[in-house]
Amino acid sequence: MLLLTRLWQIWRHYPHTNRRSFLPILVYITACLITALIILLPFTGTYSTLLQQVITFHTTAGAALIADKAYNKVLIENFLQANPLLVIAALYGLLVGLVRRDWRVLPLLGWSLATLYLLWQQVPLFSRHFVALTPALICLAVIGLASSIQLKNARESMQNNHKSRSNHTQGTDNDRSIVGTTLAVVLGEAVVLGLAVIMGRRAVMRWGATALALLLILATVAVELPQYPSYYTMVAQRSHDTYATLQMRVADDVRNAIAPDQYIITDGQFIAALADRNTPPDLVDTSMVRIASGYLKYPQLITDASQPQVHAILFFTNRLKMPQLTPFFTWVTHHFHLKTKYGNGEELWVR
Repeated sequence: MLLLTRLWQIWRHYPHTNRRSFLPILVYITACLITALIILLPFTGTYSTLLQQVITFHTTAGAALIADKAYNKVLIENFLQANPLLVIAALYGLLVGLVRRDWRVLPLLGWSLATLYLLWQQVPLFSRHFVALTPALICLAVIGLASSIQLKNARESMQNNHKSRSNHTQGTDNDRSIVGTTLAVVLGEAVVLGLAVIMGRRAVMRWGATALALLLILATVAVELPQYPSYYTMVAQRSHDTYATLQMRVADDVRNAIAPDQYIITDGQFIAALADRNTPPDLVDTSMVRIASGYLKYPQLITDASQPQVHAILFFTNRLKMPQLTPFFTWVTHHFHLKTKYGNGEELWVR
């Protein structure tokens, strides 16, 4: 988005922009390409596997779980209802930007709509996926505040004809480029707003757009912040509940059952991490999505469990006991012995 904004400034011939202004952009693009090549370098010769696990896997999972798409509308509605002030602030920023013809809102609008469409098509869709939509909404809300400030400055510029439009544009551009200055402007306007109310209706109208944008952002923060202490309190309480105690107990059993250089196959990778033990590399993900989409089948589990490095099998979330993997559990009962049974299908098997 910063890149698009800079291109927009160059295209509009902002002060201090010329053909040389494209040089940092070219350097940035080159650096991104080099970084991407460095990241992909370890996968040289295995690009087909990479594409299969990153792209094909998700398309296959989407086809296998297509029935879950019916719940996407409910999840999207829940997100919008849970963040009404943020959505209103974003819509207000979009409206102000369009009225002022601040075309920077168009890339943000495109970003938001594209993300929303991808979420609509995503199968399965989880609540955590909506973090992809939040930055675009925040950017639109901030655009509303910035555009409101610019509207105010534009009125002052028309009232003071001796100020040229280029100087006005340069000044506002410099203000936006420095975070500290922007914060100072926001705080300053909050103070002046109070004076404006005392001064009368004309002043209130003059500062109304900025006040509304600022009020929406502050209201969003005020509503969101109180939720964090309660969340962390809940997490702290859950760290001492029965399930957390069971997790620690199972982790201790795993730690005592196998050596650090020995593998464990499990559908509870968090337990393996607590025990500081590793799983076979191709079984770090034993999610329901991989199983339901057919990307994790019982022959693969049996092959991996047959490796001499594997010394334990932990059934903890019942994913490895799904109907598709029943033959694997039967195989385990013949090649491992039951060490501990915790109840509800949670079992630790060792060689």
